[in-house]
Amino acid sequence: MSILKEISEEEFMEVMNNISAGQIIDLTSRDFRRIEMRDEKIKSKFNYITKEAANSPPDRSIYIDMTNSNISRRDFSNFDLSHVIMTGIVAECTIFTGSNLSDTKIDEADLKYADFRHTKLDFTKFHNSDITGVNFTGADLTHSYGLKFSDADEKTIRRLGQASSIKGAKLPSDIEAMRVEIEDEIRINSKRKRVTAKAVITRPIPETISNKDITKQAFSEIFTSFKNNYSKTFNFLNEKVDTFFKKRKSQKEEKQKEEENS
Repeated sequence: MSILKEISEEEFMEVMNNISAGQIIDLTSRDFRRIEMRDEKIKSKFNYITKEAANSPPDRSIYIDMTNSNISRRDFSNFDLSHVIMTGIVAECTIFTGSNLSDTKIDEADLKYADFRHTKLDFTKFHNSDITGVNFTGADLTHSYGLKFSDADEKTIRRLGQASSIKGAKLPSDIEAMRVEIEDEIRINSKRKRVTAKAVITRPIPETISNKDITKQAFSEIFTSFKNNYSKTFNFLNEKVDTFFKKRKSQKEEKQKEEENS
């Protein structure tokens, strides 16, 4: 995978401030992770341009091209991203809550765990995009493209079953007919992920070995490692400890003799 060129807020604003009618704003193959998209001046500028593009005639329309860029973990809540070209974009854990992505191309994109809650996705293209863990709660997908496999309903169910939620979402009519099966698949996958996560976190202990044995073995290994790596220090401390206890024993014996003679 090629290394993307980072873009700062200053560079972003410079690009967005120097545009002309009929221009394609080139923001391709850029790393946006240094930009705070929640900054009001950035959000206002972005929304202003996309609104102007929507109201302009075709020959004077302005398009924002973010093809193959990385916007992972950025917050695009309540943005107007309509008509933006986002083919091949990496948007893992990106927040699009309440945004408008109508007629936006998000083909071949990495959208894992993105948040599309209550987002307008009218005529949005999702062809071959990874929607694992995506939250579509309350989203309007009525006229979206690319979520359904034309050759098999089972593949469509499995694909949308990778999402985290479609609760309250408006689905295309041909997918709406599969809602129950898709939601069942989501529940199964969610349960499977929880079990897998628990298995990774909880290290199984063989029944033939007790916790006590494992604890003793662990301390023995730590002690041996310390002894091997710090033998000189260990020997020195060992001698000091022996000397201390011998001296204490001797003092105790002398005290006992004094008490007996008195």
